[in-house]
Amino acid sequence: MIALSSLTTFFLMKNSFEFPFGFSFDLRQVPLILSCLYGGYPVAIFGILSILVFHSYLYSDLFLNPFVITLISIFVPFMSKSFHNFTWEKKVFTATSIAMGSALITFLTAVPFTYLFKYFD
Repeated sequence: MIALSSLTTFFLMKNSFEFPFGFSFDLRQVPLILSCLYGGYPVAIFGILSILVFHSYLYSDLFLNPFVITLISIFVPFMSKSFHNFTWEKKVFTATSIAMGSALITFLTAVPFTYLFKYFD
């Protein structure tokens, strides 16, 4: 599970969405969320490490939005044990809700930083 999650994270980070104002958005949170839900804290630690390694390899800058990744890695594994007892529909709804919420928080926190760094260049 860890290797597949890391490989998926790499491909999602490699193929990001580019917005016209210099902001690139990728879906690196999705494998992290799913691995945290199914694997708990041990898998979450490897997920965070793979995101940090791949980010430094692909982008070679130090700016990373750690806010959302930290929130996911701390709070989502709490749901891991109860997540296994959910019905299939509730699992899909829970994972989708967490992914959409993290994407929204990422977009709302990263776009102002993109403009801020753009003016300092």
